[in-house]
Amino acid sequence: MAEQATVHIPGRTALVTGSSQGWGLGIAKAFARRGIDMVVTGATAARVAEAERAVRAVATGKVAAIVADLATREGCETLVERATAAVGTIEILVNNAGKVEAGTILETTPEQWRSVMALSLDAQFHMTQLVARRLVAEGKGGRIVNMAGGAAFSGMTNYASHAASKGGGMGAVLSWARELGPHGITVNALAGRIETAQSQPFLDRIRAELVAKGLPPKTNRELGYYPPDELAAVAVWLASEGAAMVNGRMLHASGPELQIWRMATIENAIYNAAEPWTPELLDRIGLADMLALGHGLEPRRPREPIVTVRK
Repeated sequence: MAEQATVHIPGRTALVTGSSQGWGLGIAKAFARRGIDMVVTGATAARVAEAERAVRAVATGKVAAIVADLATREGCETLVERATAAVGTIEILVNNAGKVEAGTILETTPEQWRSVMALSLDAQFHMTQLVARRLVAEGKGGRIVNMAGGAAFSGMTNYASHAASKGGGMGAVLSWARELGPHGITVNALAGRIETAQSQPFLDRIRAELVAKGLPPKTNRELGYYPPDELAAVAVWLASEGAAMVNGRMLHASGPELQIWRMATIENAIYNAAEPWTPELLDRIGLADMLALGHGLEPRRPREPIVTVRK
């Protein structure tokens, strides 16, 4: 039996970038089911048309579909103008569009790096600025949700451009939350993993390995992958009245666990009031040993610290 909808969403219009498939489409459908006037967008006309049909099938409000190239400022401007003309001022923006490009630092070309940044980071800036300017000019509050990722803090081998775009995006979320909060506009980040045609073979392989070891198989959700529609619930909640005071935070949906991430957490601190910092002092207190742990390097012989280490 479906749970009765009791969550109130103050915004009446929503735009989800990259909503022609996957998580973006799931979010668009989730908003549409709750009567929000919805703008579906993507870069491929055929996929956008298919997504529009899927959203209309569950919608109780307006649905507009717009093909857009968000890799340029002009493309973002055109999208916001057309979306506003179709459903009115955008009050809920979900920056979901992005691109992933594999390559090591020795192989990645400047063009590949730039293409990832253009869609995964620059587009978030353009769309947030264009939508926020209209909201502020009209004296309206709003909700902005940017898709993030744990790679922003852990890095990702062979995907440095992706990790860098997510790291830059989180810095922007924290900054924009402070700048736009006084205008009644919240800015938060959301990360997670979803079931897709691309991820299913990987999940099936993990299950087969568990069975081979005599362990019970796990569902996709237990392995940390949500169906797109279920994971969309977190984005809808961030746009709700209940999340009105949630600003500058990152939620990470990992299977049955919803993680509340805290940025800029201090892992350790060294307090030195006795003498000026010098390279020699840093070497004597064993700073290298403190920093090398956890990065595949063998720690050298521990030294006796001459300053206070505070955790």
